[in-house]
Amino acid sequence: MAVLAPFYGALMLVTIVWAVLYDLIFIPRFAATPGKLLFGLRLVSTNNKPLGFGRIVARSLARVLSGFPTFFIGFLIVAFEDQKRGLHDFLCGTRVVKKR
Repeated sequence: MAVLAPFYGALMLVTIVWAVLYDLIFIPRFAATPGKLLFGLRLVSTNNKPLGFGRIVARSLARVLSGFPTFFIGFLIVAFEDQKRGLHDFLCGTRVVKKR
């Protein structure tokens, strides 16, 4: 098992880099990823302004925090929060809204 540790670390790094690039490709242009577009959603800051480069990268990295520690608790928050914001949204001042 210890032999595979470097492989898992490299895979994790590639996954995180891909997630950040994916968001940087779609969010500046469409204010959403393809899945959000499919469901008529868009991503905005809490003051309804478009997201900048830094906030997009920060939100992508914060999603890692939402998913890994304590069994996806950062995503489970959405089920119990009025505005349906996850931990990553609270950390980065973002929210997902219905497209007008």
